[in-house]
Amino acid sequence: MELNEPLPGREFLPAERYVIQSIEELRVIANPLRLRVLDCLIPEPLTVKQVGEKLGIGSKKLYYHVGELERIGLVRLVHTEVQSGIQLKYYRAAAAYYYLTASMLHSDRVASYSGASGEFLAFLLESSATALRRSVANGTIDANPESFIVSRRRLRLSAEQATALRDFLKAQEAEILSYDDPNSELTMSYVFALFPTNGHPGGR
Repeated sequence: MELNEPLPGREFLPAERYVIQSIEELRVIANPLRLRVLDCLIPEPLTVKQVGEKLGIGSKKLYYHVGELERIGLVRLVHTEVQSGIQLKYYRAAAAYYYLTASMLHSDRVASYSGASGEFLAFLLESSATALRRSVANGTIDANPESFIVSRRRLRLSAEQATALRDFLKAQEAEILSYDDPNSELTMSYVFALFPTNGHPGGR
C-alpha cells in the first residue's frame, strides 16, 4: 500500500452513538473481550489479525467474537481486498459510543441478564481506569498536565435533584463531544458515572 493511499474502509464513518435496546445485543456486547475489540475498531478499520496484534491475542480466537459483533450490527465489514492471494477483510465499529438504556437495567425481560448489564457498565469504567494507569505510567499525563483532571464526589440529593443533575450532565456531554477534532494532536478520554448507592455516603 502506498504511503499516501487512504486506509481501506476509511470512507465509512461510525455513527455518533448506538443504543443497546435488545436482549440479544446485550448478550453479545456484555463480554470483556468483545468490548475490547470494539474499542480497537472505533478509531479505524482493521482486519481480525490486526485487532489481535493490538490486543496481543491470537486472531483465531477473535474470528468468532468479531462474527458475533457483525451478526447483530455492532461491527460492519467495510472493505475487502486480496493480497498475495489472501482475502483481507476490514471491519469497523458501527458507532463511536455505545449506550445502555435504563429499561435494559431493570426490565423483567432481562432479569437473567442483569449480570451482563453490570459487566457492560463496569467495563466502561474499568477500561478508562486502565487507560488512566497507562497514561500515568508512560508519562503522557506528566507531559500534558494542563489537560488532566480527575474528581470523585458523593452527594445527597432528592430524586428530583438527581434527575435534574443527570439531565444537566447529558447536556454537558453533547457540548463535550462538539470539541472532537480528528486532526488534533491529543487523544483525550473522559468518563463520568452518576448513580445511586444504598446507605449513607459516609463522607465526601
